[in-house]
Amino acid sequence: MSILYLVALNFIFMRVILSLIIAMGIPYAHAGMCERKNTNYYRNAELNQFPAKPSEPISNTEAEQLEKEGSEYYIHVVCESGEPVSLTKRWNKRLYFEIKYLYKNDQLIGQKNINASGEINEYYIE
Repeated sequence: MSILYLVALNFIFMRVILSLIIAMGIPYAHAGMCERKNTNYYRNAELNQFPAKPSEPISNTEAEQLEKEGSEYYIHVVCESGEPVSLTKRWNKRLYFEIKYLYKNDQLIGQKNINASGEINEYYIE
């Protein structure tokens, strides 16, 4: 077989796989793929609601100072359109946990929680 034939087969195979993934509706991080993101810093967050709601905004300089002190603070990333992408808690100069929001068909459907040990748990809206 010629190399051109193998390249064509590979291309067709990849398109079929991609089409199946899209057709199956596998969750994807739509908001994570937004063109423009904004990063904001906060002292607290209401974690008992979905999506989590950060509170008490602080400046980038204040966040840097809290990091140096080992104090806790939150990093909230949102699309320019307002869709949440992630919420990260920093404490003791390291990642304490991160929440990544999951989207399907432009709708927020769940979240992926990653703790300091790297363990991942996913939760979906029923």
